Amino acid sequence: MKRKNLLLIIFLVIPFGLLAQWSTDPAVNLQVSSGTAEKALPYVATHPGGTTYVSWFSSELGGDYVPRIQKYNYLGVPQWPDNGYLISNHASMTWITDYSLAVSHDTSAIIAFQDMRTGNNDVFIYKIGPGGSFDWGSQGIQLSATPDFEADPVLFADEDNSTWVAWPQAIDPGDSKVRLQRLLTDGAKWQNDVVLGETGFDYTWPRIVGDGQGNIIVVFYKEWGPYWAPNRMILAQKFDWTGQNLWPAPVTLFNGATPVYVHPVICADGAGGAYVTWFYEKVTNHLSTFINHVDANGLVTMEANGTEVSTDANLHMEADLACDTTTHDVYVFYRETDALQNNVGLYGQRMDMGGNRLWGNGGKMFIGLSTKNVTIINVDAIPGGAVAGYFYDDFGNVTDNKARAMKVDSLGNTVWSGGFKNISSIQSSKGDLTAGGFHNGQMIYAWDDNRTGTGEIFAQNILEDGSLGPVSSEVAVTPDTLWFLNDIDISEGKPFTIKNNNDYSVDIQYIQEWGCPDAAVTCWYAVPGYSQFPLALAAGDSIQEIVHWTVSDNYPGTTIFDTLEIQTLSDTYRIIIAVDSTLIGVGMKQNEAVSCRVYPNPFTDRVNIDITAAAAGVADVTILDYLMRPVRVVFSGDLLQGRNTCSWDGCRDSGGKAAQGLYFIRIRTGNTDLVKKVLLAR
Repeated sequence: MKRKNLLLIIFLVIPFGLLAQWSTDPAVNLQVSSGTAEKALPYVATHPGGTTYVSWFSSELGGDYVPRIQKYNYLGVPQWPDNGYLISNHASMTWITDYSLAVSHDTSAIIAFQDMRTGNNDVFIYKIGPGGSFDWGSQGIQLSATPDFEADPVLFADEDNSTWVAWPQAIDPGDSKVRLQRLLTDGAKWQNDVVLGETGFDYTWPRIVGDGQGNIIVVFYKEWGPYWAPNRMILAQKFDWTGQNLWPAPVTLFNGATPVYVHPVICADGAGGAYVTWFYEKVTNHLSTFINHVDANGLVTMEANGTEVSTDANLHMEADLACDTTTHDVYVFYRETDALQNNVGLYGQRMDMGGNRLWGNGGKMFIGLSTKNVTIINVDAIPGGAVAGYFYDDFGNVTDNKARAMKVDSLGNTVWSGGFKNISSIQSSKGDLTAGGFHNGQMIYAWDDNRTGTGEIFAQNILEDGSLGPVSSEVAVTPDTLWFLNDIDISEGKPFTIKNNNDYSVDIQYIQEWGCPDAAVTCWYAVPGYSQFPLALAAGDSIQEIVHWTVSDNYPGTTIFDTLEIQTLSDTYRIIIAVDSTLIGVGMKQNEAVSCRVYPNPFTDRVNIDITAAAAGVADVTILDYLMRPVRVVFSGDLLQGRNTCSWDGCRDSGGKAAQGLYFIRIRTGNTDLVKKVLLAR
């Protein structure tokens, strides 16, 4: 059979994002923001499906910092206008408090921050839909409404699309609280705030993780003493979805009283518990990093007040950690310095729940001590190891850095050739390195960067093999063209396969069910091998679909083409469907003895069916759905010579309304089957 119109095959299974934006060159990173306003404090939130949000503060309204957000697909293509969307233009401050960004299970962005629109420092939260809609209103939702200073909110987006948010309420010294709230997917608060506090003490710096069972663990400081050098305890409490605490009392992870520096870092262990890290002076003039662990039942599994990550004589500070939720161990990377902090290196440790140092008592050295500076470390676990990102200065200049990353296995061995890869090889003033977690075979980093002289936000991806640039397609779809060339193809259908070749799960959002070429009365439909969407296709798994051709006009010697679409969270794939139009599906054939006109098409309330017959006879007019199943008989009886009319009101034989979509009008006479398609639009 001669195949015609083959030039159309250039559309085969090619993602929409043809112009990928992730750079393959570390000297040319993706610029997220532009303009003369100073930008700062970026955050990244990446959905497991690949969608990534980047947020930042921009000083553009009389010196006040206002929040902005941009969305990227997994190829790094921006989905919203330049500089993203302005979330709020309300008065803030000329200095920045911390804020939080998360991505919900339904791929919406959740962002919470503090501003002064009410005249007080209050916390507000917004939900930005994947299409850029402000789903909780253009003004967001106000979480706090007191004259107290309330700022620095933290978020946790649960799998049921609810959002947990916690923030400190600074009242008077000795009476500050931590407030906790849960918002449902529509923004409704599930009850009054849960308030954590104790007379005579300040509760501050909350952090939240989920336990994988619909509950959360909140870690926070309990403080007392002078504000410039407070004594601190580190406490933890677990709450269920109703806000009820699940442990009889907050669990004490640290009670050393000596000042603890910066805020604690926390990660979920994958077994219902959590790890926490911090650094402080347990021994005078010896700053060191400690870790503790609380299990699902609220039991502390390491030594009292935590286990030190390294027992060597150097200082260990400014750590970040990530949990391996499969082995339930934890990776921690930290800056190590000499006693005078003149020489700096990058070290790491892996620990289990019992506090055993799996990389030795001194940890692993990745960058030895030197005058070259290592700052701002970001760690995320990946299957079989971890990736650590950091700023590094080749020339001993603390204000100019490169951004780098390295991958290590579970034994602490570096995996990438050369030990590290440059994320950004430009030596410039950088700050606030952040990443969105390791998903879809890549990690997305963002940071503020002064390379342009105005202070902008830049971003870059890095793949699991250490290379930069666009990842390969999420799924493989084969074959790329379904040819219907003989009677067997028509009667038995043509299969295609969707296979996930990645090491991570891919969510299939949609597989097109039917389609009709524009210029012919012809249609195909897919027989699903799935139950419902979204369909999580695990690593290495595949599904098969069968496409059937149902109706064809008789255009001898031509080939008719259409496309079938498969949509994931990140991209859309296309298969070409091609049929030899001399083949007639399911015995339905146009006949000159009867003709039909259908109008309006598409229709909403009623479609008119005009039938012209060359001779009188008997006819049935039946409405079929796209799977060729009867929906309603609209005419059965004598057909007059000439014009005959009937109509369909969009209802089924049962009386209920038919769903919107494609339908067929089948007209049968003694020797004729005539089929017309019609679209019902509700």
